[in-house]
Amino acid sequence: MTQIELDSLIFLLEDPDEDVYANVSEKIISLGDRVIPDLEKTWESDFNSLQQQRIEHLIHKIQFKNVKQAFGDWVNAPNPQLAEAVFIINKVQYPTFNTNELQKKIKLIAKDIWLEINNDLTPQEQINLFNHFFFKINLFKCVQNENLKTQHYFISDLLQFKGASNIVIGLLYQIIAETLSLPIYGVCLPDFFVLAVANNFYGQNPIGSEKAKILFYINPVNGKMFARSEITRYLQTSKLKRKPDYYKPSSVKKIVHRYLAEIAHNYSNNDELKYKEVLEMIELLNDSED
Repeated sequence: MTQIELDSLIFLLEDPDEDVYANVSEKIISLGDRVIPDLEKTWESDFNSLQQQRIEHLIHKIQFKNVKQAFGDWVNAPNPQLAEAVFIINKVQYPTFNTNELQKKIKLIAKDIWLEINNDLTPQEQINLFNHFFFKINLFKCVQNENLKTQHYFISDLLQFKGASNIVIGLLYQIIAETLSLPIYGVCLPDFFVLAVANNFYGQNPIGSEKAKILFYINPVNGKMFARSEITRYLQTSKLKRKPDYYKPSSVKKIVHRYLAEIAHNYSNNDELKYKEVLEMIELLNDSED
């Protein structure tokens, strides 16, 4: 498509006819990222309110199309990685955020821990050291449910402002642990996310393998270590049935499903469009499990 043809399409966004807009918007969205600079330039120079509103909508549609495509590729990958999914999901709220910056910040935190940790330490001592850097040096903290806002569900905000929901704190903890090759894995309990610490041979066995022994668990809210019996007590207090899945590491896809469900719940209260979009991402996961 020539620049003249693209300019003509963008000009037609002023047309009040909804049928014209539907056809034009479909064509513009199909052109992808390359049209965003032209749309932004028109938005800045033309003060037609209808056109500006439509341009904002189209830019959002194009950006989400990219996010959904990237997430679909992740879902269908042979060995999907947790960090990659978290970075993709971050673009739901911040589509232009530089993922490389997230990776750099996480690697710097991991490097600080790596310089101090060693194999002579017991698992408990390793976690105490990890917690020191995570909670005391970097000041990451969990935000109480009644104070949660949209920004508390995304890793870029956590890395910048230090506070997040329970699951986002846990996800960052797990991602840093994976960077350090520490056997720490997420566990999806009903209404809560915890971490399991496995023995040194865990990485050689699949998730849930009988050969993979769980040493203890971690509450990502404060780094406190606890035993299996605490999960049983939590289930009893909550009047929930005990299930084997509540005691062993959850699959990466199950963790991401839980994460998206919590984001969707947040959006259901304040952003209907993004709520529906996150549901589309959840559906991609559901389809992959059929």
